[in-house]
Amino acid sequence: MTSYNQKVQPVNLNAPTLTATQPKIGLRLVSWVSLGQGVLLFVGALTILWWLISATPGFVSNDDYYHARIADQTMEQQRLRVEFTALPHTILNQDDFVDHHLLFHLYLAPWIHYGGMDGAKFATALIGTGVFVATWVLLRGIGVYYPLGWTLLLLGVSSPFIYRLLMTRTQGAALLVLIITLHCLFQRQYRAILPLGFAFAWLYNGFVLLPAIVILYALAVWLERREIVWQPVVLSLSGVVLGLAINPYFPDNLT
Repeated sequence: MTSYNQKVQPVNLNAPTLTATQPKIGLRLVSWVSLGQGVLLFVGALTILWWLISATPGFVSNDDYYHARIADQTMEQQRLRVEFTALPHTILNQDDFVDHHLLFHLYLAPWIHYGGMDGAKFATALIGTGVFVATWVLLRGIGVYYPLGWTLLLLGVSSPFIYRLLMTRTQGAALLVLIITLHCLFQRQYRAILPLGFAFAWLYNGFVLLPAIVILYALAVWLERREIVWQPVVLSLSGVVLGLAINPYFPDNLT
């Protein structure tokens, strides 16, 4: 016990203290390691996908030529609602044409217009790379051990999976948006669900997939915790409805 006669050392108020705003060296090291893994994954996935998609002189599938043509017409006509006359004897004839993949074609437009087929292929490889990176971020966010290793296993899931990622079609972009949606749900970043729902309605004619996944998530939360999470459900449905209504092809896009 300290006696009253013992001198008490004065407290140095100017001494540096560890606060919440001062990250520890270990945390900074983990951050740099994670950043390095992300960059390595991005460069590696892009290199592999670009190498694979460049192995053929043309596009990977027949539908790729249609999507490339529509995207190029968007640039040439400088309008969102394009006049498409290339397939008069199909359901994509001039009178009935509706671009159900509008957002994908807007993304693809500058690549195909300025870079030709190689530009469109590179844009496709970028989307596939985004799928790998988004999966890695998702796994890290939910605390999966060795997320980089599990993500790399996607390369060996199946040849049809990689083949479809290399198609200049919307399924790769749709998968990317759905993975981002799952990440936002698990991290409870519900506000992002509204713009994601809007974007998905412009991107993919299977727009019901996004609110369906959100509803299943809400059901799983209720079964596990007896907690009602209505916000993401409302936001996803609202986003999809807005995406369908605020659309240059409305109301033809509803049929």
